Amino acid sequence: MNFNFHGSIIETKIFSDSEYHKLVCEIYIDGVYICLLSVDDGVDRISIVFPDCEEECKKNKVRYDIFVFALSLAKKDILNKC
Repeated sequence: MNFNFHGSIIETKIFSDSEYHKLVCEIYIDGVYICLLSVDDGVDRISIVFPDCEEECKKNKVRYDIFVFALSLAKKDILNKC
């Protein structure tokens, strides 16, 4: 799903990852991977998984309101698939 929010493009991608038992939802903001949501512990215990940060991650700066909105979109997407 793609959504324009205050000039930032939020993209969510739901897929199966071999590291997780259930589907995951990746969050991208303006084309940059931010994190993923996992429902492995149940839909009432959704986890946010951030990438291992190296030098390139340090460049990622996201506005709070955009991040919260992206999380809500991703949560809605993944719960619709469960």
